[in-house]
Amino acid sequence: MELFKQVPSNFFSVLASPNKEIYFQALLTLYQAFQTDWSISKNELVIFLIDQLDDLMMSYDFNEIEEVEMTERTSSGYAYLVLRKLKDTGWIEIEMGSSDFNEYISITDMFILLIQC
Repeated sequence: MELFKQVPSNFFSVLASPNKEIYFQALLTLYQAFQTDWSISKNELVIFLIDQLDDLMMSYDFNEIEEVEMTERTSSGYAYLVLRKLKDTGWIEIEMGSSDFNEYISITDMFILLIQC
């Protein structure tokens, strides 16, 4: 398999960013959450991330962000910021529920392949 032809060009950027520790812990937290379910509501996942990463989130380095993506510097604001970054780099996908208007997070095949190595 030609790995770099399969992944988005910015896929590994989260692991090379100034916030790599936060993103790495978020990825491990996501993997842990997805051990029981392949699709989790975004709101549930934000609560889980806040619980697992609260101490790390306050050290988030905003220099890597070109524009302000967050109006509130709260725990939930940081969690949404991390999820947005993971979505933008191809680690997760966000989909609308088929029977409701909730957003659901799912992890990509590449995430599963790399996290299990």
